[in-house]
Order: sequence, then C-alpha cells, then structure tokens
Amino acid sequence: MWEVLCGTLELVRDLGLEDLGRKRFHLRNNPDFKAEGFADLSGRQLFRDAFAALRDPWRLAMIDVETDYAIPDMPRESDIALVAWAEGLTALIRGRPAKGEILGPADATFGDKSLRRLLHPEPLGAVVPPPWAEHLEIAGADLETHDAMFAVPELITIGADGYEGEFDGDLGILTSWTAYIDDRVATRFRLDAYGPLWRHDQLGDLAP
Repeated sequence: MWEVLCGTLELVRDLGLEDLGRKRFHLRNNPDFKAEGFADLSGRQLFRDAFAALRDPWRLAMIDVETDYAIPDMPRESDIALVAWAEGLTALIRGRPAKGEILGPADATFGDKSLRRLLHPEPLGAVVPPPWAEHLEIAGADLETHDAMFAVPELITIGADGYEGEFDGDLGILTSWTAYIDDRVATRFRLDAYGPLWRHDQLGDLAP
C-alpha cells in the first residue's frame, strides 16, 4: 500500500457518447422523457495532469499540463493551472495572468478528475466485492443502482454499457478506468503512478 505517490493522469471524454448515454438512461427510467431541453454535445475533451498525493492525512495537488475542451469559444480565463486540497481547504492558481485563491468548504468545490477515487478505490467493493483481479469487467447496469451511484459517483458514466478497469494490487489503486457506450470509449482515465516514494515505516532510516 502506498503512502506518497506522484504521477500523471489522463482523462479523455467523448461528449457525444456521454450525451447519448444520459439520454438513454433517462428514457429507461422514464418512458415519457423528452430530450428537447438537452443541448446536443459533441467533440472530444482531453485533460492531462501531474499530481502528488499523500495518503494520510490526505493531501493532493494537481498541475494542469494539457487541456483541450473541444468546445468552440470556451473562455480560457478560468483555466486551472494548479489546484490542491487539504483539511477542507482548496488552493487554486488559475487564469491568464494567473491569480491565487484559497477557498473554504462552504465556498466552492473543484473536481479532481476522479483521481482520489482511482487512488482510493475501496468503495467500489460495495459493488464489486474484492479481491479484485488485475483486469476488471463490470456491466453498466451494475453501476446504475442507487448504492453504486452513492458509493462511486466519480467512476460512473451515466448510460454506459460496460466498464473495464486495471487494478494494481501492490499499490491498491486503479491505473485505468474506461466506460463504453456502443462499444466505443465514452470516458477513459489512465493513471501512471511512480512510487511509493517512501513509507512511514522507512522514515526512521533518515534519522541522524
């Protein structure tokens, strides 16, 4: 199990497929659902981030490396350059030119692109009982239950037909997570983690 991890995260989203999945989900649950009020989305979003995480107490910092919103005329003044979380506080550096900001628990929330759930996938055990194999295949319907949506909302792509994941048993983390709709990738996370850099039981070796 890891104590400190550094690495990179890549997130790819097919907005059109995600949109299709949401509409199918609503139709399954409400035959009278009308999609007229929903904007038709399309395009591919790409996010690449570098990160450093401390397991206990929880600390996470992410630096934006590359962002492609794939939405024409998307304003870039609010681009996040760096975001970090600790003890209910969120520290932000964003915008062009960059400005710093500290937010408390009641101010706002900023997503970590599901990174914390990839590093701490234990709640997935409520849906897919461990022990887990290196390669996971999960039916989409298994993650559309109330319990699953409450336990691991960060891993759910609404309306997905199925999911595949890769699990590193030594570190206890998900290194990839992919949602499929019509046999195509709707959402995909890829995690490269370097470490553990050290463990608490090794810190004594640094004493003089």
